[in-house]
Amino acid sequence: MRSLLRLAPALVVFGLCSSAPLSDSVLLRLDYKAGDVLRYRMIQAQSIESELVPAMETESAFVLKYAVESVDEEGVATVAVSYEGIRQESEGPLAMSFDSRRKGDDAKLNSPILAQLFEPMLDVKLSMELEPTGRIRAIHGADKLLETVTNALGDSAPRLKPMFESLFGEESLRRMWEFSVFPAEPIEPGYSWKRELEMEIPMMGSVKVELDQTLSGVETAQEERCARIELEGTISFEVEESLPISVAVDSPEVKGWILFALDDGALLDTRQEIDMVMRMGPKDASAGMPTMEMSMTIAQHMKRIALDAPLFED
Repeated sequence: MRSLLRLAPALVVFGLCSSAPLSDSVLLRLDYKAGDVLRYRMIQAQSIESELVPAMETESAFVLKYAVESVDEEGVATVAVSYEGIRQESEGPLAMSFDSRRKGDDAKLNSPILAQLFEPMLDVKLSMELEPTGRIRAIHGADKLLETVTNALGDSAPRLKPMFESLFGEESLRRMWEFSVFPAEPIEPGYSWKRELEMEIPMMGSVKVELDQTLSGVETAQEERCARIELEGTISFEVEESLPISVAVDSPEVKGWILFALDDGALLDTRQEIDMVMRMGPKDASAGMPTMEMSMTIAQHMKRIALDAPLFED
C-alpha cells in the first residue's frame, strides 16, 4: 500500500503529461485591441536591365501608422491608416528624388513631379476593416486618395490616372497591406495554403501571382515568439488581345517569408522578391520590330518599427 502511495504522485504527473497535446500547432490570428498603435516601414525596390535601354533602379519607402479605433465582437478591427513619411530615389534615365523630411531650402532637392504626387498623400486619412485572419474586409478613403493624387497632377491627370489607379486604388492598397490570409484552424509546421493575386497593368493586360505559403515553424526574432511562413510561387502575364505585342516570361520566381508575432498577434516582418526575365516583341514576326528582353527584380520589405523609431534608416 505504501509503495502505491509513493507511486501515486508520479502516476498523476504521468497522466497529465500523457494527456497534454504533443502537437506543435499554432493558431495564426491578428489580436488588435482598441487603442493599439503600430508603425510599419515598407520599402519597395525595383531594378530593370535591358540591352536596348539604360538600367533603371527605383526604391520607394513609406512609413505607415496603424491606429486601432475599435474591435467588434467578431474580432474585426477598424484601423485608421496614415502615411507618416515617404521617400523615393530613382536612378537611370528618369533620375528623381523625394524625401518628405526635407524642409525649407532642403525641400528644393525634391523632384517637383514627385512632390506633386507624394505631398498630398501625407494629409490623406484612410481606414480599413481587418479580420482576425488578416483578410482586409474593406478599405475606406482610397477614392479620396486617388482623387487627391490625380488633382495634384493637374493637366496630366487624365493620361496618368490609369497608372495611379493601379498604384493607389483600393485593390492595389489591399495587395500591399494584406500580407497574408491565414487558415481558419490551427496548423502545424509543414502545412501549406495557397494565395492568388491578380492586378491590372494599364494599357498592357494583367499579371497573376500564385503563392504557396508554408508554416516552417516557430522561432524567436527581435525577442518575439514568431511563426515563420515561407513564401514561394510563380508569376504570369496576360496581354490584351488588341495589342500587337506578345510577352513571354522566363524563370519567374516569387520567394520570401513572413514573421508573425504570436503573442502580440501582429505582423513583425515580411519580405517578398520577384525575379524574372521578360521578352516583349511583335505578335507578327514579319513586322520587323525587335524583341526586347528585360531582367527585372522587384522586392518588398515591410517591417514593424518602434513608436519612437526614426522614419528611415539613412
